[in-house]
Amino acid sequence: MERMIYLKQWWQTYVESIDYAGMISDIVSVLVELVVTIIVFWLIKKIVDRIVDLYFERDAKRIENRETGSLKRNKTIHKLVENVVQYTYFFLLGYSILAIIGVPVATLIAGAGVASLALGLGAQGFITDVVNGFFILLEHQFGVGDYVTIAGLSGTIISTGIRTTVLSGDDGSRHYIPNRNITNVTNSSNTTKHVYIDLYVDPNTD
Repeated sequence: MERMIYLKQWWQTYVESIDYAGMISDIVSVLVELVVTIIVFWLIKKIVDRIVDLYFERDAKRIENRETGSLKRNKTIHKLVENVVQYTYFFLLGYSILAIIGVPVATLIAGAGVASLALGLGAQGFITDVVNGFFILLEHQFGVGDYVTIAGLSGTIISTGIRTTVLSGDDGSRHYIPNRNITNVTNSSNTTKHVYIDLYVDPNTD
């Protein structure tokens, strides 16, 4: 009997006291806010992507009559900007979603300083990739469309990102090379090619 009374009191205290209507309303509100946020971020990314494409397409038309190296550099920077926009988009979208759900993002960011040392040790390779990628771009070592040999792999540059460089091999395969592994580059496209041929001629030939 006492057990039944206890269960009845527990039911009245914890189950019947729950505001189901308010809970459902909150869940629906959060879901609507999430959907609207995702759509808004998606639209903004599409607009930014279009602006970037238009800018580099106009720049490509402006320099198409100049040296080929400028056009290749335009394509390389275009790919790099696309990568930066994509990473920024995912970061801001993730931040917004966590904030809407109720995750204390500010507290997590403040506490990130505690784990920054461990993360820094794990991200050394990534940081090296990014730094090397920017130096490759600034020094014009190669660009999109160049035929190069990197780390024993030969192929045509498809894209140069902030972390990796993508080669298309002679057999059609794609090679993804971390920028930190790019130490020696043989670029066969940025200079005039020289071919030496030994031509044997008979001494009696006129």
